[in-house]
This record gives sequence, structure tokens and C-alpha cells, in this order.
Amino acid sequence: MSKSNKYNIKPKILMVCDVKGWAWWIKSHYIKKYLSNEFDIDIINIIGDGRKSINKKKYDIYFTFGYSFIHYFNNIPKNKKITGITAHRNIKKISSSLKQAGFLHANSMLLYNEFKSINKNIFYVPNGVDDQMFYKKKDYDLMNRDKIVVGHVGKLSPMKKQKEIIEPAMKQLKKYGFVYKPHYNNYKTKIPHNKMSDIYQNFDLLIVASIEDGTPASLLDGASCGIPTIGNNIGNIPEFVHSGYNGYNIGEAKIDNYVNLMKKLTKKHIIQMGRHARITVENNWTWKIQAENYRKMFKKIIGK
Repeated sequence: MSKSNKYNIKPKILMVCDVKGWAWWIKSHYIKKYLSNEFDIDIINIIGDGRKSINKKKYDIYFTFGYSFIHYFNNIPKNKKITGITAHRNIKKISSSLKQAGFLHANSMLLYNEFKSINKNIFYVPNGVDDQMFYKKKDYDLMNRDKIVVGHVGKLSPMKKQKEIIEPAMKQLKKYGFVYKPHYNNYKTKIPHNKMSDIYQNFDLLIVASIEDGTPASLLDGASCGIPTIGNNIGNIPEFVHSGYNGYNIGEAKIDNYVNLMKKLTKKHIIQMGRHARITVENNWTWKIQAENYRKMFKKIIGK
């Protein structure tokens, strides 16, 4: 038992992120918001705060979202370190980094099942979404418009296949009444998190073709705004998307798979799927709900 438990003091957790205002930083603050009644959580950013901010004796758990930051904890006991897999990577290339931590976490069942052979102490902790920040701010007007607006949110990357798959597919879909409006961003050109909901208001559908994302974030943010996603079998898409109900999982990310499915979609069906996507979020995918997986994980680690 740790001293913090022995004297009824909140266990201390350090969460290490990359950039302030970016995805991991946002996740950390939601976790802190919902778990602060039981844990004393500090959050630092490697870009900005730096390595010198890490106190190697202060915390009961040293947590990183990504395995690439685990080396910052070199002099910390292995049983206090937990690192994660938040994107699909070559297991052989990253196994040495993952083995530096006593515990692992994964944000999708695909990743959980893929990496549990590295460490049996692996936890499933999917992402959530702020359903009060992300919501549909106007009534559906799709039925009164000629075009169906398909959006994409994410950094421009070969791993996300915007140029290789999404844009060629959308070019073919123009003749079926679709128009593509991507929002390509990176951490240097990012829009504040509390403004991102405004971006989603302009979309009727979202499209994903990534070969790396563990969630992706636009799946949950968009669904919370009442927008269904058409995506491939990656990250949380198999867990969240029930094809035809709240979006579509097209399986393999191939141009023809997107075109053949999307050209058959009706406006009425898109609107209905969007409403179901919002219901799916409210029932299972808010940060208030998903933060409880982190609570269980931290308690088990400290118990061990």
C-alpha cells in the first residue's frame, strides 16, 4: 500500500502530454475534472514545460498517453509507470518502449487486443466527448439543400489518407450531390477546443480513412453534434458505429468502398443516422462516462 493510501491522502498522478491545447492535453483535463474527487492529478506538456518539470519522487503514478514519452521516466520504478497505444503502429518497432512501463493502456479494442501480448497488465480506456460543448446548434436543413456536405477534421497526413483515398472518392461523389469541405489542421494552426463545435455545424457527414487513428476524435465530436461518420475499420469505429444506424463502417479503406456506399445514401437516412449518433454519445461516450475507466485503471495500478 502506498503512503498516500495509508494516510487517506489522495493518490498523486502525473499526466504527461505533448502540446497545450492539443488532443492529449484536452483529454487530461477531462480526466482530471471527473476524477479529482479521488486523485490529485497534475498535467504537464513536454513542449513548453519540458523534462525539468518531472519530479521523480512525488507521484504514485506516472502516466503518458503515448509510448514515445516513456523515456522521460527513466529513473522511476516500473510499477509506477503506465504508457499507452493511441494509434496503430508496428508492434515490433515499439515493443521495447512499451516494455519500459509496468502497465499499458489502449483507447480501442482493436489496439487492446493487438498489444495485450506485450503486457497482460493492459487497460481499455476509450476516449469520450464533451456532449455539452459539442451539440447541434441549429435545426437540420439538409432536406432543403441541393448538396450534401461531407467534412473531414484532422491534420493532413499520409497516414490519414486524405490525398490518397478521401479526396479521390469525393471527386467521384460530386456527381451524386456531395461536396467536400475538409478542415486540415495541426497543433500550430489549431482552433481552440471550445470553438471546434462551430466547425462541425457546417457538415452533414464526416468521412474517415485513417490507417493509424485510435479513435479518431472527429468520430466522437461529430457524433455529439449529430453528424454520422462514414469510416473504415480503425480505432473505435467498430465499437461506436452500427452500420446504417449511426454511421457506416465500410471495412477496408478503399475508394470504391466509399463511393459505392455513399452514392446510395438519402438525405432522410443521413439525418436519422445523425440523431442516432447523438443518442449513442449520450448513452455511452461522454467524458463523464468514459472517465470512469481511468478511475478503475488508476485504482488497480495503485492497488498493485
